[in-house]
Amino acid sequence: MDVILTTKCNLKCGGCCYLFNKYKDGEFLDADKIIANMNKIKPSLEKYRTISVIGGETFLYPDLVKICDYIKDLDIDQCAIFTNGTIYPNYIEELCKTMNNKFHIIIGGYGNETVKKKLCDIFTKYNISHVIRPDDDDWIEHGDFIDHKEPKIKFCDFRYLTLMKDRIYACGRFAQAVNLGLIDIKHMTQDEYIDINDKDILMKIDKMMEESYYKFTSTCKYCLRGTKRGINRTQGS
Repeated sequence: MDVILTTKCNLKCGGCCYLFNKYKDGEFLDADKIIANMNKIKPSLEKYRTISVIGGETFLYPDLVKICDYIKDLDIDQCAIFTNGTIYPNYIEELCKTMNNKFHIIIGGYGNETVKKKLCDIFTKYNISHVIRPDDDDWIEHGDFIDHKEPKIKFCDFRYLTLMKDRIYACGRFAQAVNLGLIDIKHMTQDEYIDINDKDILMKIDKMMEESYYKFTSTCKYCLRGTKRGINRTQGS
Protein backbone atom coordinates (compact mmCIF):
# COMPACT_ATOMS: atom_id res chain seq x y z
CA MET A 1 0.00 0.00 0.00
CA ASP A 2 1.20 3.49 -0.86
CA VAL A 3 1.03 6.06 1.94
CA ILE A 4 0.95 9.68 0.75
CA LEU A 5 2.75 12.14 3.05
CA THR A 6 2.80 15.29 0.97
CA THR A 7 1.71 16.76 -2.35
CA LYS A 8 4.68 19.17 -2.38
CA CYS A 9 7.40 18.41 -4.91
CA ASN A 10 10.43 20.44 -5.89
CA LEU A 11 10.21 19.07 -9.43
CA LYS A 12 7.37 19.54 -11.91
CA CYS A 13 8.02 16.63 -14.26
CA GLY A 14 5.85 16.62 -17.36
CA GLY A 15 3.65 13.54 -17.48
CA CYS A 16 3.98 12.82 -13.73
CA CYS A 17 1.98 9.64 -13.18
CA TYR A 18 0.72 10.92 -9.82
CA LEU A 19 -0.11 14.40 -11.20
CA PHE A 20 2.12 16.21 -8.69
CA ASN A 21 3.14 18.61 -11.46
CA LYS A 22 -0.39 20.01 -11.32
CA TYR A 23 -0.09 21.31 -7.75
CA LYS A 24 0.80 24.99 -7.46
CA ASP A 25 2.18 24.67 -3.93
CA GLY A 26 1.00 21.38 -2.44
CA GLU A 27 0.70 20.61 1.26
CA PHE A 28 2.15 18.52 4.06
CA LEU A 29 -0.41 16.06 5.40
CA ASP A 30 -0.71 15.87 9.18
CA ALA A 31 1.57 13.15 10.57
CA ASP A 32 -0.66 12.30 13.54
CA LYS A 33 -3.63 11.86 11.21
CA ILE A 34 -1.61 9.65 8.86
CA ILE A 35 -0.51 7.45 11.76
CA ALA A 36 -4.06 7.28 13.17
CA ASN A 37 -5.38 6.18 9.77
CA MET A 38 -2.61 3.61 9.36
CA ASN A 39 -3.50 2.29 12.79
CA LYS A 40 -7.12 1.79 11.67
CA ILE A 41 -5.93 -0.52 8.91
CA LYS A 42 -2.97 -2.03 10.76
CA PRO A 43 -4.25 -5.64 10.37
CA SER A 44 -4.28 -5.15 6.59
CA LEU A 45 -0.86 -3.50 6.50
CA GLU A 46 0.58 -6.44 8.42
CA LYS A 47 -1.34 -8.99 6.38
CA TYR A 48 -0.01 -7.75 3.03
CA ARG A 49 3.46 -7.02 4.43
CA THR A 50 4.63 -4.13 2.19
CA ILE A 51 4.27 -0.35 2.45
CA SER A 52 5.55 2.40 0.16
CA VAL A 53 6.02 5.89 1.60
CA ILE A 54 5.82 8.54 -1.10
CA GLY A 55 5.12 12.21 -1.81
CA GLY A 56 5.31 14.48 -3.65
CA GLU A 57 8.93 14.54 -2.66
CA THR A 58 9.26 12.48 0.49
CA PHE A 59 12.40 14.19 1.78
CA LEU A 60 10.58 17.53 1.85
CA TYR A 61 8.23 16.14 4.49
CA PRO A 62 9.24 17.52 7.91
CA ASP A 63 7.78 14.64 9.98
CA LEU A 64 9.23 11.70 8.06
CA VAL A 65 11.10 10.50 11.17
CA LYS A 66 7.82 10.36 13.11
CA ILE A 67 6.15 8.32 10.36
CA CYS A 68 9.09 5.90 10.15
CA ASP A 69 9.17 5.54 13.92
CA TYR A 70 5.60 4.20 13.72
CA ILE A 71 6.25 1.98 10.71
CA LYS A 72 9.37 0.33 12.15
CA ASP A 73 7.26 -1.45 14.78
CA LEU A 74 4.75 -2.84 12.30
CA ASP A 75 4.99 -6.55 11.54
CA ILE A 76 5.79 -6.10 7.85
CA ASP A 77 8.50 -7.29 5.47
CA GLN A 78 9.43 -4.00 3.83
CA CYS A 79 8.79 -0.29 3.75
CA ALA A 80 10.04 1.38 0.58
CA ILE A 81 10.71 5.12 0.75
CA PHE A 82 10.86 6.98 -2.56
CA THR A 83 12.88 10.14 -3.13
CA ASN A 84 13.83 11.94 -6.33
CA GLY A 85 17.45 12.24 -5.19
CA THR A 86 17.61 16.04 -5.20
CA ILE A 87 17.31 16.74 -1.44
CA TYR A 88 19.53 15.92 1.52
CA PRO A 89 17.21 16.66 4.47
CA ASN A 90 18.56 18.12 7.72
CA TYR A 91 17.03 15.20 9.66
CA ILE A 92 18.73 12.49 7.59
CA GLU A 93 20.96 11.22 10.41
CA GLU A 94 18.04 11.00 12.84
CA LEU A 95 16.05 9.21 10.14
CA CYS A 96 18.79 6.63 9.63
CA LYS A 97 18.99 5.99 13.36
CA THR A 98 15.21 5.46 13.43
CA MET A 99 15.02 3.01 10.54
CA ASN A 100 15.64 -0.72 10.83
CA ASN A 101 16.19 -3.48 8.28
CA LYS A 102 12.59 -3.25 7.05
CA PHE A 103 13.35 -0.03 5.19
CA HIS A 104 14.55 0.27 1.61
CA ILE A 105 15.30 3.66 0.02
CA ILE A 106 14.66 4.08 -3.72
CA ILE A 107 16.51 7.10 -5.10
CA GLY A 108 15.35 8.49 -8.44
CA GLY A 109 17.81 9.36 -11.17
CA TYR A 110 16.70 13.00 -11.24
CA GLY A 111 19.12 14.36 -8.63
CA ASN A 112 22.63 15.67 -9.15
CA GLU A 113 25.52 13.33 -8.49
CA THR A 114 26.67 15.18 -5.36
CA VAL A 115 23.34 14.80 -3.56
CA LYS A 116 22.88 11.21 -4.65
CA LYS A 117 26.38 10.32 -3.44
CA LYS A 118 25.76 11.98 -0.06
CA LEU A 119 22.53 10.03 0.32
CA CYS A 120 24.19 6.75 -0.62
CA ASP A 121 27.11 7.44 1.71
CA ILE A 122 24.96 7.97 4.79
CA PHE A 123 22.66 5.05 3.99
CA THR A 124 25.74 2.87 3.61
CA LYS A 125 27.14 4.20 6.90
CA TYR A 126 23.97 3.15 8.73
CA ASN A 127 23.53 -0.07 6.73
CA ILE A 128 20.21 1.09 5.24
CA SER A 129 19.20 -0.75 2.08
CA HIS A 130 19.09 1.63 -0.90
CA VAL A 131 19.30 1.80 -4.68
CA ILE A 132 19.53 4.50 -7.35
CA ARG A 133 16.92 3.93 -10.02
CA PRO A 134 17.42 5.45 -13.50
CA ASP A 135 13.83 6.63 -13.91
CA ASP A 136 14.34 7.94 -17.41
CA ASP A 137 15.09 4.39 -18.58
CA ASP A 138 11.66 3.01 -17.68
CA TRP A 139 9.32 5.92 -18.35
CA ILE A 140 5.74 4.85 -19.03
CA GLU A 141 3.37 7.40 -20.51
CA HIS A 142 0.25 8.15 -18.47
CA GLY A 143 -0.80 11.27 -20.36
CA ASP A 144 -2.64 14.31 -19.14
CA PHE A 145 -5.77 13.88 -17.02
CA ILE A 146 -8.25 14.12 -19.88
CA ASP A 147 -10.67 11.67 -21.47
CA HIS A 148 -8.39 9.89 -23.93
CA LYS A 149 -11.25 7.82 -25.41
CA GLU A 150 -8.81 5.02 -25.99
CA PRO A 151 -9.50 1.32 -25.39
CA LYS A 152 -7.29 -0.52 -22.91
CA ILE A 153 -5.37 -3.44 -24.37
CA LYS A 154 -4.11 -5.05 -21.16
CA PHE A 155 -4.75 -4.97 -17.45
CA CYS A 156 -2.98 -2.10 -15.78
CA ASP A 157 -0.25 -3.09 -13.31
CA PHE A 158 -0.18 0.38 -11.72
CA ARG A 159 -3.17 -0.14 -9.43
CA TYR A 160 -1.54 0.14 -6.01
CA LEU A 161 -3.85 0.76 -3.07
CA THR A 162 -3.19 4.27 -1.83
CA LEU A 163 -3.89 5.78 1.58
CA MET A 164 -4.42 9.52 1.27
CA LYS A 165 -6.19 11.63 3.87
CA ASP A 166 -9.36 9.79 4.88
CA ARG A 167 -9.67 7.36 1.98
CA ILE A 168 -8.01 4.34 0.46
CA TYR A 169 -8.01 4.48 -3.32
CA ALA A 170 -7.52 1.65 -5.78
CA CYS A 171 -5.12 3.88 -7.71
CA GLY A 172 -2.84 6.67 -6.53
CA ARG A 173 -3.31 8.69 -9.69
CA PHE A 174 -7.01 9.06 -8.93
CA ALA A 175 -6.31 9.89 -5.30
CA GLN A 176 -4.49 12.96 -6.60
CA ALA A 177 -7.14 13.70 -9.20
CA VAL A 178 -9.80 13.85 -6.49
CA ASN A 179 -7.58 15.98 -4.26
CA LEU A 180 -6.88 18.37 -7.15
CA GLY A 181 -10.57 18.64 -8.00
CA LEU A 182 -10.00 17.14 -11.46
CA ILE A 183 -12.69 14.55 -10.80
CA ASP A 184 -15.53 14.49 -8.30
CA ILE A 185 -15.49 11.57 -5.89
CA LYS A 186 -19.19 11.16 -6.74
CA HIS A 187 -18.14 10.13 -10.25
CA MET A 188 -16.00 7.26 -8.97
CA THR A 189 -17.58 3.89 -8.37
CA GLN A 190 -17.69 2.36 -4.90
CA ASP A 191 -15.06 -0.24 -5.81
CA GLU A 192 -12.50 2.49 -6.53
CA TYR A 193 -12.16 3.82 -2.98
CA ILE A 194 -12.97 3.12 0.67
CA ASP A 195 -13.65 5.67 3.39
CA ILE A 196 -11.24 5.18 6.27
CA ASN A 197 -14.09 4.92 8.81
CA ASP A 198 -16.03 2.32 6.84
CA LYS A 199 -16.93 -0.44 9.31
CA ASP A 200 -16.08 -3.07 6.68
CA ILE A 201 -12.79 -1.49 5.63
CA LEU A 202 -10.61 -4.55 6.29
CA MET A 203 -12.91 -6.81 4.30
CA LYS A 204 -13.02 -4.28 1.45
CA ILE A 205 -9.23 -4.02 1.40
CA ASP A 206 -9.10 -7.81 1.04
CA LYS A 207 -11.45 -7.54 -1.93
CA MET A 208 -9.33 -4.83 -3.52
CA MET A 209 -6.24 -7.02 -3.10
CA GLU A 210 -7.76 -9.93 -5.01
CA GLU A 211 -6.14 -10.38 -8.41
CA SER A 212 -9.56 -10.57 -10.07
CA TYR A 213 -10.38 -7.12 -8.68
CA TYR A 214 -7.87 -5.37 -10.92
CA LYS A 215 -10.05 -4.41 -13.81
CA PHE A 216 -10.47 -1.22 -15.74
CA THR A 217 -12.93 1.22 -14.26
CA SER A 218 -14.76 4.29 -15.48
CA THR A 219 -11.91 6.59 -14.47
CA CYS A 220 -9.24 4.66 -16.38
CA LYS A 221 -10.16 6.59 -19.53
CA TYR A 222 -8.22 9.52 -18.02
CA CYS A 223 -4.95 7.56 -18.20
CA LEU A 224 -2.90 6.17 -21.10
CA ARG A 225 -1.23 3.39 -19.14
CA GLY A 226 -2.55 0.09 -20.44
CA THR A 227 -2.88 1.45 -24.00
CA LYS A 228 -0.53 1.31 -26.98
CA ARG A 229 0.60 4.86 -26.31
CA GLY A 230 1.07 4.12 -22.65
CA ILE A 231 3.07 0.96 -23.19
CA ASN A 232 5.43 2.62 -25.65
CA ARG A 233 8.23 4.41 -23.83
CA THR A 234 8.18 8.19 -24.34
CA GLN A 235 9.62 11.19 -22.58
CA GLY A 236 6.30 12.33 -21.09
CA SER A 237 4.12 15.25 -22.07
